[in-house]
Amino acid sequence: HRGIEANVQDRTLTWETTINPARSGSGWDLPSPNLTEILYRDELPKNAWHSFGWTDEMRDATVALVRQNIEAALVKQGLQTDNLTSITLTEEADKWILEAKLTGTGDAPITFRYQTYAQNPSVWAGNKSNYRYENTVGLAAGDTKIDDTPLAESVFASGYLTVTGGTVLRKWPMNAYNPTSKTLTWELYLNEREANLGEIKIEESLPAGMSYVSGSARIGYQKGANPVLEPLSEQQVVYTPASNTLILSLEQVTKFCRIQFDVQVDVDQLTQTTSSFTNTAKLFVKNEAAAGSPWLNTAKLVNQLLTKTSSGVTDVSGSKAVTYTVKLNPLGMDLEKLVENAQDGVYLVDTLDSGLVLDMESVKLYEGSVGTAAKPSSSNHTYTPVVKQGAIIDAPDISFDSWENQLRIRIP
Repeated sequence: HRGIEANVQDRTLTWETTINPARSGSGWDLPSPNLTEILYRDELPKNAWHSFGWTDEMRDATVALVRQNIEAALVKQGLQTDNLTSITLTEEADKWILEAKLTGTGDAPITFRYQTYAQNPSVWAGNKSNYRYENTVGLAAGDTKIDDTPLAESVFASGYLTVTGGTVLRKWPMNAYNPTSKTLTWELYLNEREANLGEIKIEESLPAGMSYVSGSARIGYQKGANPVLEPLSEQQVVYTPASNTLILSLEQVTKFCRIQFDVQVDVDQLTQTTSSFTNTAKLFVKNEAAAGSPWLNTAKLVNQLLTKTSSGVTDVSGSKAVTYTVKLNPLGMDLEKLVENAQDGVYLVDTLDSGLVLDMESVKLYEGSVGTAAKPSSSNHTYTPVVKQGAIIDAPDISFDSWENQLRIRIP
């Protein structure tokens, strides 16, 4: 008995059995026994994630395939199809039992194949690397006879199939943080091996500081850049603000799926220079959690609230001059909520070191524009929005305290 192949698309495991194989090897031959009666048995425990099918139709098809292939094997050996007297599949409390009864096959080897089904979600609906399926079959003592003499003990043979697993669910934050809408897009790759997952749901545990943007969940079936995506229906998306969980439901999943959705980032709650958000996704198949780890990933959003750089020393009318550039608030935070006593406005205060003299005519205030922030690589999900110089602001509120050597600019 040996394993032949596994098909993750339809979850079939193909086995090959030879009853009464030819005996030869090591330079000597033995005659095959004369089997006058055979009771072939294959038992599968109900808790082994391995079955003859999970519906009556599938189990009936398994029995029909065994019958068909045994009859073909009999004909190939010059025997009759009625040498197969019965095939049954019976259910007990903890297992299913497949039995085939044959008579008068003599010393002929009978080789046939049939299929069972993988029901271990670690393999076809999980992120497990591989799984070893074992199938042990036997000829039953008492009911199997050689020259009409019953076997005193049952004999067994085992076959194995190591099924290569794969990642059924992957996720990551998309390449960009949008500073205008203050949103971040997450993306899921589902069922890259294109197994028959059937009805599934994905549970997203969103991190604090992020909330689902209503109506943003969308799905496509293409890999690569610029996929065609269509919105998921209201029935397919359930968001619960209290627990900050998002559940996506899909029916009859048999192909690769690409899912995207947007989250609102509450930037006004950011207190650290670099804020880290971890988003967890977990796949459930027919309301049963897939074994293996859920897919985790972390997006880091860098909050450089205030930066100051210098462009170097230049000669101006015989004196040394340094040009400073200050950039503020790339994430678009509400500064009045951030700054204490902001009822009088938000001000940028810069105290110059002793020996520096401010050129008031050089002080300019510009609108800032922030482009879409790209992550540095496919594996480094760190987003650092950068402020770029925009249009100049006319008549800014700028003052200088020469006694304190302090520049004060009101931020509009």
